[in-house]
Amino acid sequence: MLHVERVHTRGGGAEPWSPEDVEKFLAAHAPGTMAQLWLCLAYDGHGPIGDMHRLGPGNEAMHDGDRYLEWQPAKKGSAFVSLPFGDMLAAELELQDERDTYLVTEYGRPFASSVSLDNRVRKWIIAAGFCVDAKDECAFRGHPITGSDNIRSVIPI
Repeated sequence: MLHVERVHTRGGGAEPWSPEDVEKFLAAHAPGTMAQLWLCLAYDGHGPIGDMHRLGPGNEAMHDGDRYLEWQPAKKGSAFVSLPFGDMLAAELELQDERDTYLVTEYGRPFASSVSLDNRVRKWIIAAGFCVDAKDECAFRGHPITGSDNIRSVIPI
């Protein structure tokens, strides 16, 4: 007889964006903005939020005449990543100034960490109308909503 200690249940996590979500975000953030560049990197780079703040022209490579984005993820044990540039990312990069990292703060400096980039992405998502800031939503009650990691949450609309 087989004894199962516990069955894994999926904990949820992030929901993938629909094509309509992508269009809504792009409509809210004009070409040439950091918000649109972030979405292009996330879309063509398959969302490496933990590494995205480190990526820049130094991660570009050419293979057989094609442009690739390559990096070694920071997560221990991760395999080297090499992805062909998508048309959306290539077009967006044409609108950007040259700098060491693709994504920079409003002060023109690279994001200090993936957490600082995550905080900015949250603001871009709120600005696009996907959700409201939980702190603002619950301010009248006097207690903002925070997760177990003490980071403010957002509430879907």
